[in-house]
Amino acid sequence: MRIGWRGCKRMIKQVYADALNNLVMLANTPGWKEYAWGKARQLDSEPFGIYRGIKQDLVKIMLAQKANSGKNSSDSE
Repeated sequence: MRIGWRGCKRMIKQVYADALNNLVMLANTPGWKEYAWGKARQLDSEPFGIYRGIKQDLVKIMLAQKANSGKNSSDSE
């Protein structure tokens, strides 16, 4: 069975999304933050380019979570 280019592209996007979700989970887990950021840097420089931009995407998500948690804590005051 052959997978066309669209199928490959979807699979690559799913692999990227899964890796990013795992990094977010690890970065939010006490004791794993440093590992998650190191892994993001490593994946971002991976030679095939599948994970190019993952470090920046992790930064965006973590900053958004931080902003939302700050907003939620000020709402409860």
